[in-house]
Amino acid sequence: MDLKISPHFDFRGQGDYLYTRHDFTSVAPGIAAHQNNLRASVGVVYTFVGPGNSPAPQPRAAREASPRRPSSRSASAAMPISQLGITAVVGEGVGAEIREVAPESIAAFSGFRVGDVITAIDGSPVKTPMELQAAFSNRAPGARVTVTYLRGYWQSDTTVILK
Repeated sequence: MDLKISPHFDFRGQGDYLYTRHDFTSVAPGIAAHQNNLRASVGVVYTFVGPGNSPAPQPRAAREASPRRPSSRSASAAMPISQLGITAVVGEGVGAEIREVAPESIAAFSGFRVGDVITAIDGSPVKTPMELQAAFSNRAPGARVTVTYLRGYWQSDTTVILK
């Protein structure tokens, strides 16, 4: 069992049990006809970053948590997604990053926060706010939609019901 501590560190616990039967009585009398083998181990695992083994991308808001750098995006790049009650911007290659959550909106009641990055709708990847808007454009009110999003390094899914 592995428990993720941070993007590079895991805490690992393992256990094995092996029961072995054998018959050495003709060669060496007095030896037991079975063995009980038990192995347990715990430890910390460090993951090196390399090709095909990189941590999940971190949303821009978390990367810029210390002194804010001037954003390369203008305010006009933000797109309102009325079905969720959010305003989203392009999430630097990983999806549609939430810039604003309207109070009393579906997103607010579903627990979305500023900085979350929406990466898929019903399993279909979303890379931009325009793709996110298009994914909602053909959904009827009352439709159940599964939204996949990143918060920091953790990916989560939640189901929302559209109004």
